Amino acid sequence: MRIYQLLKRHEGLRLSAYQCSAGKWTIGIGRNLEDNPLSVDEIDALSSMGVKCCEPKAMRLSEESQAYYLLANDIEKINEKLPEMFSNWSEISYTRRDVLRDMAFNLGLSGLANFTKMRAAIEAGNWVDATFEMLNSRWARQVGDCLGQRAYTLAKMMTSDEYPEWTHG
Repeated sequence: MRIYQLLKRHEGLRLSAYQCSAGKWTIGIGRNLEDNPLSVDEIDALSSMGVKCCEPKAMRLSEESQAYYLLANDIEKINEKLPEMFSNWSEISYTRRDVLRDMAFNLGLSGLANFTKMRAAIEAGNWVDATFEMLNSRWARQVGDCLGQRAYTLAKMMTSDEYPEWTHG
């Protein structure tokens, strides 16, 4: 799935816990261990893979597949909620859905919900206005609205309905 490629590029991949730019303990592909702690099932699964699930700052994964396991769980949670946020979810292309998944992963679902004008534009099928609202935000300035940076990449995807070339293959 291309959303994995997008998030790995935008979040990076680290097997050892680190403090993100917001000062939160994070691991894998952007898994915020403070706001989104491991579930009992995740602890059981990771423990069976030999990972010691201790306090966040001391956590270490032993392989990339464990990071992807956590990412898959995070995406599943997002996938459950986004259709509730967009009444036309079934009509939104997969490319644009991945833009919204990436934003929800980065901002949290409540953060994405605050993009009320963008959401209205998406529900109206107005991709130009949706893109404008994405780029006309503090979020875009924080994650980068220049060529190759997260907001720019996602805005281009929203407008063109195409994935970046680096996701092909």
